[in-house]
Amino acid sequence: MESSFAELESGAEPRGSAPPYTVSILLALALFVMDVQREYCARVIAWTILVAIWSCMRVDDIHCVMPETMRLSPRGFSVRMSHTKTTGPGKIHGQVHAFVHRSITLTGHDWMEEGLQLLRHESAIFPRDYLVPAPTADWHAMRKKLMEPPQLANYFRMVLQMLGTPKFEDGR
Repeated sequence: MESSFAELESGAEPRGSAPPYTVSILLALALFVMDVQREYCARVIAWTILVAIWSCMRVDDIHCVMPETMRLSPRGFSVRMSHTKTTGPGKIHGQVHAFVHRSITLTGHDWMEEGLQLLRHESAIFPRDYLVPAPTADWHAMRKKLMEPPQLANYFRMVLQMLGTPKFEDGR
């Protein structure tokens, strides 16, 4: 609350929503997920960014995804969240779900299936009530450690900085 007053007094513009991702970034993320030359954890985080974008989830929402509820069907990808920003104490709500239609692809690659395969990596198979565990220092495996939303957002920034510029070449 105090920071809001400080912003108003200093004449600073209040922070608004982040600008939307460009089509080029969405393409680059999907290609990144499919690139086996990239670090395992970076690919998982790129997949998580895509799921968040296409299902309209906040980073806080991703933090609350229960991995055992993830389903991929011919219709699409669905997941249940333990709670969200809009389901706090005293608010009437049922279970909160997120969904991404199966036809969502800009590359023609099945990035949804690839991401679920990545989460079947031996280092990511352990009981937890959050989606993305913390990566190891070399980004080749997951640790049994919770990543808080600010830390996950930082990893999002790191992966976004790794993206190349997609280009159409030789029919691909």
